[in-house]
Amino acid sequence: MIPMMRAPMPCGGTAVFLVEHIGGAISNKQNDEWTDVFVEPYTGPITIEMDVDAFSEMWMTALVSDAEDFDDNEAALDHEASLH
Repeated sequence: MIPMMRAPMPCGGTAVFLVEHIGGAISNKQNDEWTDVFVEPYTGPITIEMDVDAFSEMWMTALVSDAEDFDDNEAALDHEASLH
């Protein structure tokens, strides 16, 4: 599974991020209910309609879920290798 997140944008539409490409996030200077998310390889932030606390919670959950998926996949691969 490719870990991705999505969030609404202030002017409509939705932003979709690869979790591993998120470098950081800060509160938007114009509206504290928005967050500016820095995603590689873009040079500027992508503004989403979500406060930084809600975004950081969603981001951390996605990171933890990705780590758990990785651990589950590693265990499955180890089990499969032991059968051969």
